[in-house]
Amino acid sequence: MLVFYDQPAGLVGAVEESWRAVRDGITAGARDSLAPTIVVSTLPELLDDEAAWRFAQCGVPAVAGLRTGIRCAAALRTPPGDPGRLREIAAFAHAAARTAGGGSRWLGEHETKQLLRAAGVNVVEGRAVADADDAALALEELGGDIALKLSAASVQHKSELGGVALGLGDQSAVRAAYTRLAELALARDGVVLAERMAPPGVELLIAARTDAVVPALILGLGGIWTELLDDVAIVPLPATARRIERALRSLRGAPVLLGGRGRSAVDLAAASELSRQVGELLLARSLALIELNPAFVSADGAIVVDAKALELCTT
Repeated sequence: MLVFYDQPAGLVGAVEESWRAVRDGITAGARDSLAPTIVVSTLPELLDDEAAWRFAQCGVPAVAGLRTGIRCAAALRTPPGDPGRLREIAAFAHAAARTAGGGSRWLGEHETKQLLRAAGVNVVEGRAVADADDAALALEELGGDIALKLSAASVQHKSELGGVALGLGDQSAVRAAYTRLAELALARDGVVLAERMAPPGVELLIAARTDAVVPALILGLGGIWTELLDDVAIVPLPATARRIERALRSLRGAPVLLGGRGRSAVDLAAASELSRQVGELLLARSLALIELNPAFVSADGAIVVDAKALELCTT
């Protein structure tokens, strides 16, 4: 219940008594009402400090200004905070702050994916290959079309170097791509990574990082949608899969995931669980950053396609 009440300062005599009677009526009504009551002045300057204090003494919040009062009323509909979760977030933020400032190093994509697999995260199947013959063998082992990639800690944007070859389905194409990529890898102290081509799906950007106010997950649609929509959700860590799914559903681009415009809905639960695992890995390994761009999510699940990580150096 919002009660609009304006009282200018400096009232005396009969005028002050009249205003006092109104105040008494409001506090009596608030006492008997089943709904919480807030007193709000239409303008900030129309709530006298003494009157506000008298309302507060009677358990009635008094807010100066209509806009602020409506915001306060709206905030009452927000579920109460979870002090246990806040303490948990604070503990991990404190731990992250202790490890910051000691330097860091990038991991190659193959190293990052090894970490992800060890943590139970669903990653496209693949391995580093030693030469053209080994790359041709990987084509047979993995089955279907494969991708060859440059993987080097010194390279974060391999596509700009031509460091990716996709959809390779025969040995001659694999050998030719390997020869080209091996030169890039040799010059950058990297390796060539062979991977099975991932099934199509909606691209997601999933990043877990510790350089914010608290460790957090950043979630959004990946690929062309990342810059086009400028639309991300931020979830403090640690976080449950259920909380992460709510964040994904809050995106402006959520209809792409939920089956809007005739699309098939994706397995949002799988994407949420994958994101939870990434956040958990970040905290467990004291990493500065894990970025999946993209992970693919479809009706059949979620899988990591591209990944990088920044590891904090311990002293």
